[in-house]
Amino acid sequence: MRITRAGVAGTILMLLVAGICMRFGFWQLERLEERRAVNAAAEAGMALPPLELDSAAIAAIERDPAAFVHRTAVARGTFDFSTELLLRGRAHQGRPGVQAAVLLQLEGMGRSLVVNRGWMPSPDAATADPRPMRVAGPVAVEGRLQLLPPSSGRSVRSDIAIGDTTVATYQRLDSEGLAAAAAPRALLPIYLEATTPAISGLVPVPPPVLDEGSHFGYAVQWFSFAAIAVIGYVVVVARKASPKARRKPVS
Repeated sequence: MRITRAGVAGTILMLLVAGICMRFGFWQLERLEERRAVNAAAEAGMALPPLELDSAAIAAIERDPAAFVHRTAVARGTFDFSTELLLRGRAHQGRPGVQAAVLLQLEGMGRSLVVNRGWMPSPDAATADPRPMRVAGPVAVEGRLQLLPPSSGRSVRSDIAIGDTTVATYQRLDSEGLAAAAAPRALLPIYLEATTPAISGLVPVPPPVLDEGSHFGYAVQWFSFAAIAVIGYVVVVARKASPKARRKPVS
């Protein structure tokens, strides 16, 4: 079979397309393994007995906060509702709402802990009155530990006026603003998702969904695209090389 420029170009194009598809397929498999590892760590953390946030536990958390993600913990202290904020755009069972977060001043620790107290309904998923949900005095809150995300310009602050009170709302937790509000106490690099609300009306944050997502299905799709590119190319080449295709029509 005679080699032509068009044939060489077609071969290169087929190899390029197939290679890209294969690379995306393996990338999806890598993401699947990463997700499985995260899920395994989450399951292991949630299976451990509740951790009392005493001085020893806090020192360990400050050394390696990532090691305590998804760990059940019990925090004792007093809520500082002057630092209360709402997280916008949080749905629950298809209903729009917000989540109420506040700093918990830990007893005798000189530390503050962000506590996501739970979900409450909001027709516009941005405006709500958290004051009826407040609880005074010392509390013990049980929940799951999560890493406090770094500050981001995407977490746009918007204040709402409720009576004589102004409540800040964010799209996500803002660690920089919370650290300033916690001063002179130090802010822990983790936060607590309350699993048992301190007062009725707040819905606890649901546990994480530990599934494998669509990574395996996407990998199969990309490998299928690569196979289609190769098989299609072989079929085209075979047809062009067949004697019937090379036979000239008789005039």
